[in-house]
Amino acid sequence: MIREIKKRLFGDKTSLDDQFRKMGFTALSEKTENDVYIMGYPKSGTTLMKVIVGYLAYGITKPVDINLMHQLVTEEYNFPYYLRLGERHFFKNHELPKKEYKNVIYCIRDGRDAILSYYHMLKNTGKSDLRISDLYQSDGKTPFGNWNEHVQSWLDNPFDSNIIFIKYEDMLTDKVKEIEGLASFLGIENYDAKLIAELTSFESMRKMENGIGWSRRKKLKKFEKGSFFVRKGKVGEYSAEVDGRVIDEFDTRNFQLLRKLGY
Repeated sequence: MIREIKKRLFGDKTSLDDQFRKMGFTALSEKTENDVYIMGYPKSGTTLMKVIVGYLAYGITKPVDINLMHQLVTEEYNFPYYLRLGERHFFKNHELPKKEYKNVIYCIRDGRDAILSYYHMLKNTGKSDLRISDLYQSDGKTPFGNWNEHVQSWLDNPFDSNIIFIKYEDMLTDKVKEIEGLASFLGIENYDAKLIAELTSFESMRKMENGIGWSRRKKLKKFEKGSFFVRKGKVGEYSAEVDGRVIDEFDTRNFQLLRKLGY
């Protein structure tokens, strides 16, 4: 039946690429210099930033499901095609600097908290043999580099990208101010920063995670039942969960960057 439907829609000789293009999709490899990328070491607030940008850039004033946010701000690891919504589109990934990333919103978070959050995410997706001390001793090694490498590479900005750096901790203490700075960076004038702050509060994000779209995605990724991607959203949790000696060693290795960032 599926083959027959495809035949009726696209014909016998239509390639998969042609099929998606007929439905209005664009290949991920096709970008423009106007596009904006939300970047950051994993678990540094990039998902929160994605939702903020979705509300801010498209003028949405009511809570929406995560599936809509995925259309407004494309996750580059989910699907090789996306629906382009205008001359400027928004993407989210965790890559290191590349020449094509012209406009970047870079999210920074204290590495000690980011690594702890990353650890819990890995555990919730089946990495039961992972030891938290091993992850800290690698400085938070991920497929995108460790925390120090990732943050420092973007601070160095080797390709002279147009970048705004936003600290996760500042989003917690004065989100309205950070949204205003983000709006200025994006050239957006008509918006309600207080409303967007409310729509992206911890409680609102948790409610979004409990929605149909996010729940289905967690099942597909075999997320442990009862666990959350939006876990706690607090500062300094590492001090209560991680052995002090492990943290001291991390501090010693990353002293310069931590202090440079004000941690």
